[in-house]
Amino acid sequence: MLEQPASYQLPAELTLFALRTPRLYESPHSHHSGISAVTTEPITEAAERTGHELVQPTETTLGSSWRASISAVWAWHEAASGQ
Repeated sequence: MLEQPASYQLPAELTLFALRTPRLYESPHSHHSGISAVTTEPITEAAERTGHELVQPTETTLGSSWRASISAVWAWHEAASGQ
């Protein structure tokens, strides 16, 4: 079984529950969209201010991070349940 810090267990289980529940399925996705909307502009502005050019648009990077997070939650769940 994968070791998962206790502080991540509840959010991970709630995310899995939401992804399995038709009426809640969009909740994690809309949450991520909200985070992306709030963080995209400051990240882009910080890069411009410091003279750095972003290799990828912020939305692309945040989307990749979201998919990786969901994959990690599923892997953790499968390992924890012995599947």
